[in-house]
Amino acid sequence: MATKTVTQSDGTVQVSWESGYTQVKRLAPGIAFLRLVGFMPGVAFDEMIKPLARELEAHSSLAIFCDTTGFTRYKSEYRARWIEFLKSSNGKVQGYLLVKSALIRVGVRLINLSVKAIQAYSDQPSFDAACKEVYPAYQKASLPLPLTDDVYLAT
Repeated sequence: MATKTVTQSDGTVQVSWESGYTQVKRLAPGIAFLRLVGFMPGVAFDEMIKPLARELEAHSSLAIFCDTTGFTRYKSEYRARWIEFLKSSNGKVQGYLLVKSALIRVGVRLINLSVKAIQAYSDQPSFDAACKEVYPAYQKASLPLPLTDDVYLAT
């Protein structure tokens, strides 16, 4: 499966493929926003994790604010790679996820069985409040806008 990686002028790294995309934006030192949309195959993890891993390496801790409202499904390999990444961070990564899908919520629970690193929120106000608690300058308006389907297809 071919992926396409583009870095926007604001620093947002966008990785897209035929059935989905991710957006990663550094908000502050050790703080990043991640949007997951569509189907996540294992190969999607490889490109998406690079800016997050660089941020973790540079700052020794990482808070990830993740919007999964457009995330529809994933390969078990994708979830397994998240577990590997979180375990290898030795507790230095904390995820805050906005989750609407029951399937994605199950995936979060499975990850947390291996490494308790993710807090999930089912509504936008609770998610925004958690993000503001970690990063007081958090503003939803400063996040990258979701793409439209006809834009993100990599093929």
